[in-house]
Amino acid sequence: MLIVHGNHDMMHYSDPGYAWLGEHLASRGHIVVSVDQNFINAGLFGNVPRENGVRGWLLLEHLAAWRQWQSAPEHPLHRQVDLDRVVLIGHSRGGEAAALAAVFNRLDRYPEDARIPFDFDFGIRGVAAIAPIDGQFYTSGKPTELDDVSYFVIHGGMDADVYFFAGDRQLVRTRPDISRGRFSASLYVHHANHGQFNTVWGDNDAGMSTGRLLNRAWLLSGEDQRRVGLLYLTAFVENALARPAAIPALFCDPRAAGSLLPPTLYVTRCDDGRRVILADFEQGLDLSLGSLPGVTLSAIDLDLWAERDVGFRGSPQRRQTGVFLGWHAAEDQPGQAAWRVDLGPEVHERVRIDQDSVLWLDLAQADRDPPPRKPPNGDADPAASANGEEQAALRPRLGITVVLEDADGHQGRRPLDEFAELLPPLPVRHTRLDLLDRQRYHDPTEPLLQSVAVPMALFHGGDFDPTRLRRIELQFDQTDPGVLVIERISISP
Repeated sequence: MLIVHGNHDMMHYSDPGYAWLGEHLASRGHIVVSVDQNFINAGLFGNVPRENGVRGWLLLEHLAAWRQWQSAPEHPLHRQVDLDRVVLIGHSRGGEAAALAAVFNRLDRYPEDARIPFDFDFGIRGVAAIAPIDGQFYTSGKPTELDDVSYFVIHGGMDADVYFFAGDRQLVRTRPDISRGRFSASLYVHHANHGQFNTVWGDNDAGMSTGRLLNRAWLLSGEDQRRVGLLYLTAFVENALARPAAIPALFCDPRAAGSLLPPTLYVTRCDDGRRVILADFEQGLDLSLGSLPGVTLSAIDLDLWAERDVGFRGSPQRRQTGVFLGWHAAEDQPGQAAWRVDLGPEVHERVRIDQDSVLWLDLAQADRDPPPRKPPNGDADPAASANGEEQAALRPRLGITVVLEDADGHQGRRPLDEFAELLPPLPVRHTRLDLLDRQRYHDPTEPLLQSVAVPMALFHGGDFDPTRLRRIELQFDQTDPGVLVIERISISP
């Protein structure tokens, strides 16, 4: 496998900074190379624009060199490597470069200049990105899509370089192939930064001047941060290189790792390619239509029901549409605030649903208040806060009930927190100066989408029949005022 660094002072070599990972993987029988790309990093006179395509191409040229060595009988590495079982790991700009390399690998020409032939076709099975950027180099202006590899991205909440979770874009542009055991997953580590995944870069994410003002007091230690990376990257590599197998549990629920993880907060998303999307809110302007024929959506007594880009910290677009649902406290509601997903007969013709099925919700608590309630005369209550300017540092956690109903009206219900720990928005301070934080890093929080698995088996019992599932309802009946964003709802047979 190849590990590649990102942009840093070219005179301050970055490639030795991954020895902590390479030596561990090598001890488990893997061949690991940390690739030197310092010569295309920034220097005294600036940097090379849009160089990430070159970074990705160079990774493939490294593999091409290995192919020559192993095919040469006189070379000591003759027949010593398996180039059909390759994983690429990249950090920062290297994270985007690793994804680009996986795309270039299956092309026969360079897409921005078809006069340049490609002849790679290595067996790249996985791409892991550590705090990657996204969009520095879009091939021919088009976002990079992955469909024949597993993909994992890890990002730190205290990252003062790539200060928003850019790798989440690539995550949803990856389509895992279940027949080949592929999956995609992400891990957000609340108190991790950008540089401590590289021992050369360390805890200074912002250069010599601003670096003195960084809020290092909130950081995990470098050892703890790399311990998280070691656990997840090792699990990813060994799953990606193995025969098709189920996605390891810790990629969907960090609690599965137990005491192996240092104490901080973790948020995960995952997809094993088996899910059928019921609604992902990308179809158009009609909020009542799902993504699958026969799926309809409705809201009851909500103060906010709208679709928009989920967003990141600051202004960058996430390029993922979500539905935003807002409500006031249960005692203030004239009815019971809820959001419904109704399944028509044609859904059951397309998807097998039974007690072994799993409902998946990709969602987050939004860091905002619902709009003011409108009293019966139609005028908004001026005392109600709509913008959250007076909000507390940490919002109360949402209490949501999941209700499943079959075609005969029989119901099963469970609290959402029985399935996962739905974290509130997690504020961070990147620097010690409030003004600098607002100017450079904008918002203290960003939506932290997480995948929540809701097994049908836990609702089976009594009269409820999962094979005749007709309605999925989220009831906001155990919670203070809040706003929930759902990026997608899906079901795995």
